Amino acid sequence: MPTGRNRPTMAEQRSKRGQSDAAPDELPELLGHPVDSSPAPVRIEPAVELALRARWTGGADGRAAALPVTGASCLRERFELRQSARQVARELDPLTELAVSSRRTIFPAPDLPVLDAYLVQRDRIREFVARVAEIDESLDEVELTCTGP
Repeated sequence: MPTGRNRPTMAEQRSKRGQSDAAPDELPELLGHPVDSSPAPVRIEPAVELALRARWTGGADGRAAALPVTGASCLRERFELRQSARQVARELDPLTELAVSSRRTIFPAPDLPVLDAYLVQRDRIREFVARVAEIDESLDEVELTCTGP
């Protein structure tokens, strides 16, 4: 059985794994070249967050009241509503082209098929709102509401 003297020290073990006990300011000397710790400047264009709600016209797609309330019919109705919500979301996909970033929630509530948030550059807001209006005109079963600055 090896004695404590035959075992490598913690520093030797770290050295074998490529680790070092060096302080961060000694790192450039160890690497043999200077390390630039300042990140490159990033230019962020002015942008605003816009929210978009798609609501079913006539309640939860106008279908929920017509069906009898059984376990199977409830599950079928939820499935159909989710499928319809996904279709509405696909119709809204072109809006992502006008946004820097976006986030989507599909079917957060029975009367709300899609809830989106978009980060849009200030100079593209008018174009974005116009595109929302175009899509709203083409959708019969939902009403779109865009809010933001």
